[in-house]
Amino acid sequence: MGIVCSNCKHVVRIYETSEEVREMAKQLKATVKPPWYLFLGSIILTLIIGLLVVQSTSRKNKYSAYLENPQVNDIYALRNAYETPENKYELWKVINVKEDSIDMSVSIFKYRYIPNQLKPEDLFFDNYITYHKNTMLEFLKNGTIAKVSRGMTIVKGNSTESIPDSTNIDGDYSK
Repeated sequence: MGIVCSNCKHVVRIYETSEEVREMAKQLKATVKPPWYLFLGSIILTLIIGLLVVQSTSRKNKYSAYLENPQVNDIYALRNAYETPENKYELWKVINVKEDSIDMSVSIFKYRYIPNQLKPEDLFFDNYITYHKNTMLEFLKNGTIAKVSRGMTIVKGNSTESIPDSTNIDGDYSK
């Protein structure tokens, strides 16, 4: 704050004035409210961060529900921190669900990104590995599982179809 002479435009800072003038300046400042739009950037940033937190939490809850109740043909995208960026993700396909464990087939290919659709040539190995359901939930909590997909589609030319509900793991997805 400062006091400006309307005639010569000389500026006197508040701390250079008497105590009485400083007190009047404080009272005047208390009556003036900052415009609401000055806080708009902070409000928008807070809303965006809140939305991202809610979205991330709901996605983890959805994936957790999928892992607690797995179904045949669910696809798990696992992050491998030890691989190069070109081979960062691998896919695991649920081929059998037991009471407390899951049999999964690992994809032959590794991926740079998590695919949203599979192609017929995205094959899975004929053998499988078995994990306890709690281990898979732990993989989700520590970030090894990046995504869980249910009802992923297979692209064949210009058409798509859902993965059939079967334990077929040899890459032949025809009905």
